[in-house]
Amino acid sequence: INFDPIDNEMAYYDHSASYIFHKYQVQSTQVVVRDVQSKVCTFFSEPHVMAFDRDSNWHLFDVGDFTAFENTRDNFEVQVRTFRCGRVYGSCICGVAIRDKNTVVRITNCANRRSSLSLEVVRGDLQCDAVGVERSADGNNILLTYPSGRQIKLDNNYVRYTNVYLTIPGSDIGHGRGLCGNPDSSRNNEFTLRNGATGQQPCDTRLGPGQNS
Repeated sequence: INFDPIDNEMAYYDHSASYIFHKYQVQSTQVVVRDVQSKVCTFFSEPHVMAFDRDSNWHLFDVGDFTAFENTRDNFEVQVRTFRCGRVYGSCICGVAIRDKNTVVRITNCANRRSSLSLEVVRGDLQCDAVGVERSADGNNILLTYPSGRQIKLDNNYVRYTNVYLTIPGSDIGHGRGLCGNPDSSRNNEFTLRNGATGQQPCDTRLGPGQNS
């Protein structure tokens, strides 16, 4: 980037101290832009999980609250809540909680599966945080878009489940954990545990008492 000399001659006449910068030449600066593609994690049906770095899905049969994705460096986390929706093994998503810095949003219909999705701002202000909110007329489709480039989309099925689509920007690459895996283009560390170790199962993503939003 090249800069023109600073033109601040008028400051001389109003005796402004900023006149000392008149005709000052700022040095040229080189800017390197690295294009990093976004990644998508999908929870669909009962739910089948398509993680960031996998080309095939796996199945979440457990019931409870789970960390779908967390970037601890940026204080961002998405949690999902599942309930028993099959006769024996099946589970389905009925709610999502999103924490971005100090703002917490909860989207759910866990209390009444035949109702549309309700959006509750538990803490903070979406408008002040410049978070975009799009919602269908029937309330079954909700899209949140954050200034960071992250997006969380929910599509509700009245009868059984809610599909969840999480999109993250390049700034999250290599800085995550949860059911969606560690987005670093490696399939060998998808289940990064809370202690930093790498596991083979997603069990450590289950939240204990007081950990859910």
